Amino acid sequence: MKSRVKSQNLGPKVLFLYLGASRRKLLGKVENKTEPDSQFRGYLQMQGRKDMSVEFLDMYEEINLPAWLIRILPFQIIPLFHLPKVLSFDYLVASDALFLATAVDIANKFRFKKTKWIFVGINIDVMLRRHAHNPFRKWLLTRIWKKVWHIAYLERNQKQTLLSVGVPEERMTYMPLGIDTDFFAKNKSLSDGEFVLSVGRDLGRDFVTLFSAAALVPYKFVVATSPKNLPEGIEIPPNVEILFDVDITTINSLYERARMVCLVLKGEETTEGSDCTGQTVILEALAAGQAVIASDRRWLRSYFEAGKDYIPVPIGSVEALADSVTVLWNSETKRRSLGQAGVAKVRSLYRTEGMAVVLVNLIKKDHIY
Repeated sequence: MKSRVKSQNLGPKVLFLYLGASRRKLLGKVENKTEPDSQFRGYLQMQGRKDMSVEFLDMYEEINLPAWLIRILPFQIIPLFHLPKVLSFDYLVASDALFLATAVDIANKFRFKKTKWIFVGINIDVMLRRHAHNPFRKWLLTRIWKKVWHIAYLERNQKQTLLSVGVPEERMTYMPLGIDTDFFAKNKSLSDGEFVLSVGRDLGRDFVTLFSAAALVPYKFVVATSPKNLPEGIEIPPNVEILFDVDITTINSLYERARMVCLVLKGEETTEGSDCTGQTVILEALAAGQAVIASDRRWLRSYFEAGKDYIPVPIGSVEALADSVTVLWNSETKRRSLGQAGVAKVRSLYRTEGMAVVLVNLIKKDHIY
């Protein structure tokens, strides 16, 4: 009995802290295969390991405050209420909880046993652009990046940004975003489809360019998004159908029934969306075997080969987008070639299992068992 208890306590304790949408509500659906495991970012592949103890916590869990007070508190304040629990773990995997990161850094100065933060760098360049005109916020942001134990960046170009603000290279690791490729895999050949599909609910989408291009071609477009994404007063062409806030089952069905997927993104200079805005949708569409047309953002070039895995179009170019849609609509051979290449690339390189491998290797390399 004693040896069994001892063996259970040998491994490090790891906590995933999720910000935003509740993963607790998703867990049962993922286990029932009605939701993909993508949003857990490797937790589910790690939590069954015998050599470490792995848990997760939602940002709004275990906070004993009135609901009205939680609603009015600033977003960055909420994670601070988890400081005592966070400090009971050896490693924390989380993203943009900057005030909590500061609190952990201060607490670590007075503790022999440190809590080591693995910062998942979803927003690095975007955050710098947002705070470019506020020296204090920019200083606080870069100071946190220098203080966290390790940064797992999702896109290779982010490395240069981190180096430019003084983060040592040895405290960075490339961790490409992964998705639940099995959830989106199709067991039959895709149909020719009768519409162009565009999906996305972050503010990095460029619907002005998308709708302008749609107005130039005779094909039907289906756009799955949220009301907040559409600019006020935007004119929607008659060949565009808008679906608001549909669930992932519907999205998956749309991937299967579309002729192609078109992702139109704002330029690199935007402060909206994320560094890799559109990333999840493109990975899902490719995993489903779809041909993809996408705005030529730099993160795409670090993940995929233009012309082979997807069709790039210049940022903001209405004519180029309309021309690419027309060419791809009329070429079954090209659509199937892109779809086959995309499936192979995503299934080999961009699975959630890959994120778990990176995190496990970081922890095992550091932790003395």
